[in-house]
Amino acid sequence: MIRLRHASQINGSEANEIILLNSHDGTSSYQMLAGMFRFVCQNGLACGDAIADVRVPTVDSLRIRSRQPPAVLQR
Repeated sequence: MIRLRHASQINGSEANEIILLNSHDGTSSYQMLAGMFRFVCQNGLACGDAIADVRVPTVDSLRIRSRQPPAVLQR
Protein backbone atom coordinates (compact mmCIF):
# COMPACT_ATOMS: atom_id res chain seq x y z
CA MET A 1 0.00 0.00 0.00
CA ILE A 2 1.22 3.48 -0.90
CA ARG A 3 -0.56 6.54 0.45
CA LEU A 4 -0.20 9.91 -1.26
CA ARG A 5 -1.33 13.08 0.50
CA HIS A 6 -0.34 16.71 0.74
CA ALA A 7 2.43 17.47 3.25
CA SER A 8 0.15 19.85 5.20
CA GLN A 9 -2.24 16.96 5.99
CA ILE A 10 0.28 14.40 7.28
CA ASN A 11 -0.46 14.91 11.01
CA GLY A 12 -4.22 15.41 10.72
CA SER A 13 -6.91 12.85 11.49
CA GLU A 14 -8.38 13.20 7.96
CA ALA A 15 -6.88 13.93 4.57
CA ASN A 16 -7.65 14.09 0.89
CA GLU A 17 -5.55 11.19 -0.28
CA ILE A 18 -4.77 8.78 -3.09
CA ILE A 19 -4.25 5.19 -1.92
CA LEU A 20 -2.50 2.68 -4.19
CA LEU A 21 -3.08 -1.02 -3.43
CA ASN A 22 -1.52 -4.08 -5.01
CA SER A 23 -1.46 -7.77 -4.09
CA HIS A 24 1.72 -9.51 -2.99
CA ASP A 25 1.19 -12.49 -5.30
CA GLY A 26 -0.46 -10.99 -8.39
CA THR A 27 -3.86 -12.63 -7.89
CA SER A 28 -5.89 -9.46 -7.41
CA SER A 29 -6.12 -6.21 -9.33
CA TYR A 30 -4.04 -3.10 -8.76
CA GLN A 31 -6.33 -0.45 -7.23
CA MET A 32 -6.13 3.32 -6.96
CA LEU A 33 -8.61 5.08 -4.64
CA ALA A 34 -8.95 8.85 -4.34
CA GLY A 35 -11.04 10.60 -1.71
CA MET A 36 -11.30 11.87 1.87
CA PHE A 37 -10.01 9.25 4.30
CA ARG A 38 -9.95 9.12 8.11
CA PHE A 39 -7.05 7.34 9.81
CA VAL A 40 -8.28 4.69 12.23
CA CYS A 41 -5.10 3.18 13.67
CA GLN A 42 -1.31 3.12 13.36
CA ASN A 43 -1.16 0.05 11.08
CA GLY A 44 -2.59 1.97 8.10
CA LEU A 45 -6.30 1.19 8.43
CA ALA A 46 -8.37 3.97 6.87
CA CYS A 47 -12.06 4.53 6.23
CA GLY A 48 -13.79 7.23 4.27
CA ASP A 49 -15.45 8.23 1.03
CA ALA A 50 -13.75 7.36 -2.25
CA ILE A 51 -14.52 9.88 -4.99
CA ALA A 52 -12.81 7.85 -7.71
CA ASP A 53 -11.79 4.19 -7.99
CA VAL A 54 -9.63 2.60 -10.69
CA ARG A 55 -8.92 -1.15 -10.89
CA VAL A 56 -6.35 -2.61 -13.27
CA PRO A 57 -6.08 -6.42 -13.54
CA THR A 58 -2.56 -7.77 -13.12
CA VAL A 59 -1.01 -9.97 -15.79
CA ASP A 60 -0.82 -12.99 -13.45
CA SER A 61 -4.52 -12.79 -12.57
CA LEU A 62 -5.37 -12.71 -16.29
CA ARG A 63 -3.26 -15.84 -16.85
CA ILE A 64 -5.01 -17.65 -14.01
CA ARG A 65 -8.46 -16.68 -15.31
CA SER A 66 -7.62 -17.69 -18.89
CA ARG A 67 -6.72 -21.22 -17.73
CA GLN A 68 -10.10 -21.72 -16.09
CA PRO A 69 -13.02 -22.70 -18.34
CA PRO A 70 -15.96 -20.28 -18.32
CA ALA A 71 -18.79 -21.15 -15.96
CA VAL A 72 -21.99 -22.38 -17.62
CA LEU A 73 -25.31 -21.54 -16.00
CA GLN A 74 -27.90 -24.30 -15.93
CA ARG A 75 -31.62 -23.81 -15.53
